[in-house]
Amino acid sequence: MPERLGRHAPRGARGDFNVGPESETLAILSRDGLTEQVTAHAEAGTRTSHYRKPMRFADYMLVNDAARVQDFRVVRSPRCRITARCS
Repeated sequence: MPERLGRHAPRGARGDFNVGPESETLAILSRDGLTEQVTAHAEAGTRTSHYRKPMRFADYMLVNDAARVQDFRVVRSPRCRITARCS
């Protein structure tokens, strides 16, 4: 991340990355100080039951420590989506 943002400013990235939890993409973001939230809080994954392939994760939300996540969950109804509340 650019230094002009500062290491103490809340930062994050989220989206449909279409990569597995062990991907180089997530490893790079982790090395930059972002903590992945989805795999820690959504054991069943982010895919709906309509997705039949074994990879259960594609959507991710990463934040740095300054974001101070207060609540995180994957909402399963009406369809799978990620929500988080940060201060």
